[in-house]
This record gives sequence, C-alpha cells and structure tokens, in this order.
Amino acid sequence: MSDNNEIYLSPLVRFRLTASHEIELAGNLYDKDRHDKCIKRYETAEAKRDSLLRSVIIFDAVSIILIAGKSVKIPTLDIQIGDIPAGAEIVLLISAINMLFLSLAFITHLSYAAMIENYNTVKYKSRPFDPEFVTLTEKHEELCLKIFRQKMNIYGIDFFTPGWRYRIMGTIVIGSVVVSMVLVFLSHLLIQGYGTYILFSNGAKIVHFGLSAFLLLLNCTAAMVFILSNVKFKFVLTPDHRPNPTPPSSSATEAGAMENFDPSI
Repeated sequence: MSDNNEIYLSPLVRFRLTASHEIELAGNLYDKDRHDKCIKRYETAEAKRDSLLRSVIIFDAVSIILIAGKSVKIPTLDIQIGDIPAGAEIVLLISAINMLFLSLAFITHLSYAAMIENYNTVKYKSRPFDPEFVTLTEKHEELCLKIFRQKMNIYGIDFFTPGWRYRIMGTIVIGSVVVSMVLVFLSHLLIQGYGTYILFSNGAKIVHFGLSAFLLLLNCTAAMVFILSNVKFKFVLTPDHRPNPTPPSSSATEAGAMENFDPSI
C-alpha cells in the first residue's frame, strides 16, 4: 500500500474486506437470524454451482461422442451418430451456456461464503481461537486446502509449526489441486474449440459463423469472470472507513495473507 491510500485488491478480496467492514458496522442489525438466511442462500448457490458443473461435464462428454463417434450406430434406431441433425452444434451451445452460468454461480457461491466467514470472524474476533472452525459447522468446506496450507490458523498462532518437508509437500498438493481445477476449464475450452473446427472442416455455412461467434462470446465471458475476479486492481481507501486487509493477530510474515488467501478455502 502506498502513502496516498492506494491498495491493490482482486474483486473477490475487495468484496471479502467490504463484507467484513459492513458486518462490523451493522452490529446487531446483522444478527443470527440474518446469518442463518445467508447460510440458506449459500446452500442454494452451492447446489446451483454443483448442478451446472455436472451439466457442463456431461454435455462436454456428449460433445466428444458426437464429434469423434460420427460413424457409430445408435442401437435400435439403426442410424449413425453423425446423422443426428445439428446434434453437435446444439450440445456445444448448451455446454457453453452452462459454462457461462457456472462462472456466475461460482462467484455468487464464493461471495456468500465470504459473508458467512466474515460474520464469524467479526463475532469471535475477541476470542483466542480460529473462527474458521465455527464456519466449518455452518457450510461445506474443502478441508484438503486448509489441512495442507502452511499456516492453518491465519487469524492467530498455530499450535504446530510445520517443518520444511511439510511446507514443500503442502505447496505441491495445493498447487496440484489448483492446476487440476484450471485444467478442467481448459479442457472445456479445448472441446469447444475442437468442435468448432470440426464443424468448419465439414463445410462452413453461414449458420456456423454465427454459432462460432456466439460460442466465442459465451466462453470468453465465462473466462473473464473466472480470471478477472482474481486479478488485482488499484483501489483508493476512504480515510474514515479503512478495512484492515490483514487478520488482527497475524504476524508480519502473514501481512499479505488475506490478499493471497484462496476464497474457496
């Protein structure tokens, strides 16, 4: 942060810090009843995200079958897969639309998760324990990431400081998980690109140009939502309302913990 109150935050971290500040200002207005309603919204967002993710995976798999298995005959119907009218085009389009809505649902899910976490952080900030353990009782967490990160309690002192072997192993595990999740999205883009290429190779029509432009728009929008939500941008802090970007008990070495903290953890 510079002397002129400038700070670099990603949109997700900006929302996380703003939510923490607003919940603290709200005081009793943001009570247990509203917190419970937020948990229900989180559960709805999580179910929608999971449903869209399954849909994208299924339609991507069907796309591969329609593109690569054109000569395969469908039992009982006695027709080849390639003879299905506009089969590949329809499936590719549905998959791209689902991916766009998945990106929006993913951000919504993380935002509600941040509100739940910040409520517990504000409520129990005077207590000498990790508020994430309260959050674990209220919403689903991928504990693998918390277990393998170097500092388990980012809000205070760890009971057990890991050695260098564990730190290396944890970095490898978390890095592998992140890379694998990125590859899931890249595989979708690869299928979309390959499918479009095959459609053009079989004789481009006007409708194919329009479909390709629409697929490109849908997938680029989804990619922007995923990527730009984690890219740092410059913001100017309001002097009278300055949220603290670091946990109050964290050490100097953890000064950037909240900015580097994965919101999905």
